[in-house]
This record gives sequence, structure tokens and C-alpha cells, in this order.
Amino acid sequence: IKRDSRSKIMIEKSIEKLSRNPLSGKRVKSELSGFRSLKTDDKKFRIIYSYDLISDEIIIHAVGNRNKIYDDFIRVFNSARFFQN
Repeated sequence: IKRDSRSKIMIEKSIEKLSRNPLSGKRVKSELSGFRSLKTDDKKFRIIYSYDLISDEIIIHAVGNRNKIYDDFIRVFNSARFFQN
């Protein structure tokens, strides 16, 4: 992602929001069930993450432009599952 300083600030603010409230993102459906997605305030970017309630751990899997992030992440996610089998 090409990030100008404004976009970088938006992403950092959203990650900070996420650290205060890990369930603030919505659940992602379909192939990505089990993951969550959080919009940046300007709605241009999405953060795809997972949250483990037991360990209280947030794992950020991807950050990207809202128009491409889901397709890109699904492609990488499916590729990683292929190599695990």
C-alpha cells in the first residue's frame, strides 16, 4: 500500500482503537469467517484481524485499501492453507 502521512495516521488511529476494544470490528463472513474487519475513520482502508478472547491477543493479518483487501487476503489465505496440507 502506498501510504501518505494522512492515511498512515488513520490506520494508526484505528489500530489504537482496536487495542482498546478488540471487538470493535465487524465479523467477516464467507471464506473469512473467524476473522474481523475494522474500517479506518475515512473508510478508505480495512484492517483484517483475529482476536483470541482467552489470551486477549489481537493478530493483524492484513491492512489495505477497501476495494482490494478482501480479495487479496482470500488469495493469500487460500494459498497458505494449500501449502499447509
